[in-house]
Amino acid sequence: MYNEALAKELEAMLEKDSKHRHEVIALIDELGNDDPKVKAKWDEIMEIDSLHTKRVNDILDEHGWLGVDVVGSKGNVALFLVIQHAKLDVQIRRLPMIRRAVKDGKARSENLALLEDRVATKTGKKQIYGSQLRNDKETGELYVLPMIEPEKVNERRASVGLGTIEEYIAYWNLKWDVEAHKKRVAAWEASKKN
Repeated sequence: MYNEALAKELEAMLEKDSKHRHEVIALIDELGNDDPKVKAKWDEIMEIDSLHTKRVNDILDEHGWLGVDVVGSKGNVALFLVIQHAKLDVQIRRLPMIRRAVKDGKARSENLALLEDRVATKTGKKQIYGSQLRNDKETGELYVLPMIEPEKVNERRASVGLGTIEEYIAYWNLKWDVEAHKKRVAAWEASKKN
């Protein structure tokens, strides 16, 4: 049964999350990553994320994962984004719930894929779907973090409803080169051994 109050609350979280993240991106474009205003904005976002995480955890503890039928499309996306932007321990704790929700048709498989990749990269493992990118600390160049079998990434992405890796990274004006990715991963693995 549709819960209008929860739907509106979650939609408000989604709007606030989106607004502040767009603002920080604009600040980074204007001032660069190291500007104090950018740091202050990230601090503000972290505080908002913390408050949203607490509330969403309360909702999930009480109701379980809520599908579109209960909180609408935006409310359902808000649940995912709050967990996606939460600290690692929360992401790990909620991963089994989101997996079940996908099986039950209450969450989108592409959202689960993004969270699976985020948890993998944050725990030092290779990602599955190629959704997580970073800036090279030395060059500033944006790149796709290491993933398992990069030559099969588009098969895995298609299996969960994601577009191709080429389409995905084109958003950042990047071109996919599987061989260059393999070389970067080999260098990353070599540096971990040292």
